[in-house]
Amino acid sequence: MSTPMKEFLGEDFLLGSDAARRLYFDSAAGQPIYDYHSHLSPADIAADRRFGNPIYHWTHIELRNPLGIDTLLNASTAEMVWRQENKRLANTEETHRWRH
Repeated sequence: MSTPMKEFLGEDFLLGSDAARRLYFDSAAGQPIYDYHSHLSPADIAADRRFGNPIYHWTHIELRNPLGIDTLLNASTAEMVWRQENKRLANTEETHRWRH
């Protein structure tokens, strides 16, 4: 009998053992998250400051590095960016290493 595949990005997708699941769900799951690696000011965190959706910014960071695309992504540029990167990916001379 095979073991079913874990649900993709389910609530325990990073927990690789029964002990890990027990520790997380019995002790840590209900605790607040303190991110000591945050680039936000402690005052912003304490005030529960609301920020915009970071997906737009993350997408542009990923497009620029490692892909080298500096075009702002929007409805009028999306097709061009898609085609440009597909053309680059089809070039067997270039891999992810070439941008680093």
